Amino acid sequence: MVTLPKLLPKPAEFEVYFNDGKTRTLELRPYTLRDEAYLQENYESEELAQKLQNLDPRLLAQLIWRQLTPKSKKLFKDVKAIDDDGNEVELKGYEKLMESFGGIAQIMNAFSSLMECRGLNSILEDPEFESKKKKTIKRSILRLFSIR
Repeated sequence: MVTLPKLLPKPAEFEVYFNDGKTRTLELRPYTLRDEAYLQENYESEELAQKLQNLDPRLLAQLIWRQLTPKSKKLFKDVKAIDDDGNEVELKGYEKLMESFGGIAQIMNAFSSLMECRGLNSILEDPEFESKKKKTIKRSILRLFSIR
């Protein structure tokens, strides 16, 4: 059953793995009305829903980067990327976060934390959602490898 406390935004966290082999816990701040206004100004509802349903890593990284606490953002100050030619590339904040996504399982954990900080905890705990989440993971993996 959905109760009001479960619908309130609250802090959330999830883990990512950096290239140094260490696990870092990232903290997300609770979702605010300003965050809602940002979504409405920058994304069309249908496009946002479609990309979230497909677990678009770029969109998730952008939304999660916005919700990261300053302490968590500091963990990324030294993150660098190397292109195919071996040259160092300058990355934006959310792109640094994308570099730390190690696969679909981490993306799902990040997505769940994003929903939790938005106040959708009761939906995430619903057994019916768990079933849908498993189907979404399978679809995403198949889409990732172009297997139908």
